[in-house]
Amino acid sequence: MTSGKSRKVILCVDDEAIILLSMKTFLINTFGDRFLYETASNGREALEIIHELKEEGKDLFLLITDWVMPVMNGEELINNLNDKYSQLNIVVLTGLMDSSTSQELKQRSDIEAILKKPWRLEELTEIIRNLS
Repeated sequence: MTSGKSRKVILCVDDEAIILLSMKTFLINTFGDRFLYETASNGREALEIIHELKEEGKDLFLLITDWVMPVMNGEELINNLNDKYSQLNIVVLTGLMDSSTSQELKQRSDIEAILKKPWRLEELTEIIRNLS
């Protein structure tokens, strides 16, 4: 840990392993040890990780989540977190979203950004820098 200060956590959630790997690799290469990085393959797994982080006293800074996933989708995950983590920064990634869902998401105050797959690395970098 840097300067005795605990690092904030970025949690990436996607049901596609290759996306999780590329996202984590990109984040590490871009931000190094500035953050801790966790991954989950669905919303339920993400909730378990978030619970563990809380027990360990780690600060969840950013949730980057896919919208369409089996087991628990992005909307269910976000709705589960809203009561306990009202200050959580959320970025939604999606390859499958109709225009009405996109409009609905843009109106939600708990979502910082919506990125369509494949996302632009520069755009994600700028979002994270602006939030931190």
